[in-house]
Formats: sequence, structure tokens, C-alpha cells
Amino acid sequence: NGVGTFNPDGTMNRSHFVMVVARYLYGEELASMSAGTYWYSNAYTLLLNKGILKKTDFNNGKLEVAMSRQEMAYVLAKAADAQGKAPDSLVASSKIPDYNSISSSYKDSVVKAYSMGLIAGTDSKGTFNPYGTLNRAQASTVIYRLVNFKNGENNGDETLTIKGNLTEKEITNEWDGKGVNISKFWDPENPLAGMPNTAAVAEKYGAKVNGYGYAVAMKFV
Repeated sequence: NGVGTFNPDGTMNRSHFVMVVARYLYGEELASMSAGTYWYSNAYTLLLNKGILKKTDFNNGKLEVAMSRQEMAYVLAKAADAQGKAPDSLVASSKIPDYNSISSSYKDSVVKAYSMGLIAGTDSKGTFNPYGTLNRAQASTVIYRLVNFKNGENNGDETLTIKGNLTEKEITNEWDGKGVNISKFWDPENPLAGMPNTAAVAEKYGAKVNGYGYAVAMKFV
């Protein structure tokens, strides 16, 4: 984020997400492009040229504003298309409690992203929250899922159990090894190192806690 920290709860602008997707899909080509007027201009131009975005998207290219979750799903679905990645079948829209509140132009993308396991909703009911803003932790999680998606395999979300009194480093290592975003449980105001109250932090991020003091991550995004 320019100061050497991840800032998991920081807002993800459209420009940030466009750059991340461009680097993931077309990293070498992006690196060879000349810089444009803005720091994200080359990434935006590249995604336009590749058909990932249209000039009318994002209010005709207004990128320096917070990205909504439905916009994120739209770009994810287009990125998946570009790689030939697709779900075996589509989930029923009835599985998304607030489906009817999603803008019509984004509904198909949201269903595809759910069907691929790229997003799972913001709670145990699968609520999508289409107009909610995307944060950096959520953005890194969905990109990770897209990178690791394989056609014809079960790409659904998994749970992971973490013991409450591990140090922050131990938790980081274990989560990194299983591909789980540490930022789901990391509270910048109350780091996890040596804490017995991991449960409270976990609950803050929408996880469940069992009777043995373990935090069970549902990885809601």
C-alpha cells in the first residue's frame, strides 16, 4: 500500500483491483508497456484491449473510487473466462439470499463466481452484499481462489481450525501452508501473538468458535 504494510481492512479501489488482475493475467505484457497518464493506465488499457473490461464499465472508466463487491465479481468472472475456467454447473440464484438486490448487469457474474467457489458470501447464509465495498483482504482472497481454481475439481470453500494460543508467526505459517488468508483473523488493533482471546478476534471476522477454544475459519468473502 505504499508504506510497506498490507492493511487488510483498507479499501480496494477499482484501480487497485484492475492492476492486480492485469498483473495476474498478463504480467509480462504489462511490464513491457509504457506508463500512461496515471499509475494504473497501462493496466486499464491492457484489460480493455483483452476484452476483460469495456469502456463503459465503471462509469466510463472512473477508477479512483472504492470497488463494490458486484463489480469485483464481474471482473473475476471475465478473468476466469479469459483463462477458460468455468464451473461444472451453476448454483441456483435462490442460494444467494440477496440476489434480487444485485444489479441486473452483474447477476450472471455473481452466480458464476459463487459457482466456482471464488466467493462464498459475507455470512453463513451466503449473503453477497453487492453494494458493499471491497477491502484488501477480500481482494487477495478471491484472487488466490481464482489462481488455484481447476476445472472439474471441487473448488468449494473449506474450513480450517486454528488453535487459539499460537503465536502470530505460527499462525501465519500454518495458514499460508493451507492457502488461507491470515488477514481474516488478524486484527491490526490487537495482533494475535500469544493471545488467548483468538476467539473474539475470529468472531469479529465472521468465523465460528467451538467449545475447545479453537477458531474455525469459514473464509467468508
